[in-house]
Amino acid sequence: MDGAIRLLSNFIKKEETIYLFWMLFVGMALAFASYVANPLFAIVPFIFLFATWVIKDYSNVFYLFFLLLPFSIEYNFTPSLGTDLPSEPLMWIMLGISLLLFCLRWRNLKSSRYFNAITFALSIHISWFFISTVLSEEMNLSFKVFLAKVWYVIPFYFMSIHILKDRSNVEKMIKSGIFTLAIAILIVLYRHSLKDFAFEEANFVVMPIFRNHVNYACIIVIFLPYLWTLYTWEKGSTKSIYLVMMLVYLAGIYFSYTRAAILAVILSVFVFYIIKWKMIKPVLLASLLVGTLGISYLMYNNNYLRMNPSYEKAISHNQFDKLLTATYKMEDISTMERVYRWVAGVEMIKDKPLFGFGPGTFYTFYSGYTISAFQTYVSDNPDHSTVHCYYLLTFIEQGLVGFIILIIMVAIVLVYGERKYHKLKDQKDKAIIMAAMLSFVIILLINLINDMIETDKVGPFFFLAMALIAGYKSEEMDGSVQK
Repeated sequence: MDGAIRLLSNFIKKEETIYLFWMLFVGMALAFASYVANPLFAIVPFIFLFATWVIKDYSNVFYLFFLLLPFSIEYNFTPSLGTDLPSEPLMWIMLGISLLLFCLRWRNLKSSRYFNAITFALSIHISWFFISTVLSEEMNLSFKVFLAKVWYVIPFYFMSIHILKDRSNVEKMIKSGIFTLAIAILIVLYRHSLKDFAFEEANFVVMPIFRNHVNYACIIVIFLPYLWTLYTWEKGSTKSIYLVMMLVYLAGIYFSYTRAAILAVILSVFVFYIIKWKMIKPVLLASLLVGTLGISYLMYNNNYLRMNPSYEKAISHNQFDKLLTATYKMEDISTMERVYRWVAGVEMIKDKPLFGFGPGTFYTFYSGYTISAFQTYVSDNPDHSTVHCYYLLTFIEQGLVGFIILIIMVAIVLVYGERKYHKLKDQKDKAIIMAAMLSFVIILLINLINDMIETDKVGPFFFLAMALIAGYKSEEMDGSVQK
């Protein structure tokens, strides 16, 4: 008993000593910051504390990223230099940790988790991305885009495979994000309720947490399958909590008035059964056939040039039902502005079909390829946004080769994921793969009319889903999925 008391007393003294040294460190930092009139020195102790926390367990920064992501905001240091805070600095830290881990442990990499068809396809995709950067019309700009691509791929694919080894890690990752995202949704819904959920206020109420209502809706619909996974795992009162959260998520999606996100929720139900019924391959073939026929028709005798809108009728709308009607009639300004840029994109592809213009160069060159008959009221493009179709953007910037590589990579992920889902025996493990598959498909659907793979609210989940499909429970699958 006396020994236990002495041990407790020594521990308390040790904690007191650490606390006193910490307070002294903070005091010295504050004094120095005051002396040199630079407040940045005041945060040095907290940087030191954060570094110690990360060194103690490097996975902490991985979970911290998902915890803070819903509240990450865009910050511009100058009109031409900006970043997402705190998400991008955390990505850079994860990139450094990932490279260090690779250098230290590359001999111990398990082939079934890291070396598979998905990793091979992703490696080819990144390699061609680099080649198209070297061949770019604006190499300096493309190289910056390539670096950004790297700090998405390495942390969220390779680091995810390394960290998300079992169910508890996946659960911790999901829980790191779903609650803070729910808080962000409730804040937006409350602000929107003060405006009577008016359609024209949808962009205003999400700021500054989210760039716009599309950005807001996309992260919710992408996270929804992972929340659904927790719901299927639980029983009793906890299950009810997750059900309420799903209703909050769905309310956030609906009142975002984002057509792509709402449609993605509906289509994900069909995708669920496509995977359950082992129909990924025929659906992929049918999609490829429909896409090929559609593109062939549009290109035949330049049929796409007949889609030009009426300049006066292509306007914005202040009611959601009118927006949907205008979309159907090809009179909504956002839809027709997309057509304006898609037509320019087709003209760009005709000019450089094989290798493209280079990553990140669409905005630089597209104005010279536009056709005035498709012009709208917002064609001056003050936001410097791109073509609003990731697949077309890939074709424009990386050429036919890059486009084919992307399509093959997507097909491999979907086929591999369906096969793994049906090979796994545990229902909770199957739910994780299903969630990753649904999230991945949702991102693919959203990017039919957007290009958001390299944005902090979407891109991480694209490569995270690939990592879960490729690496989760691969040891159990060794010799079965690989066949």
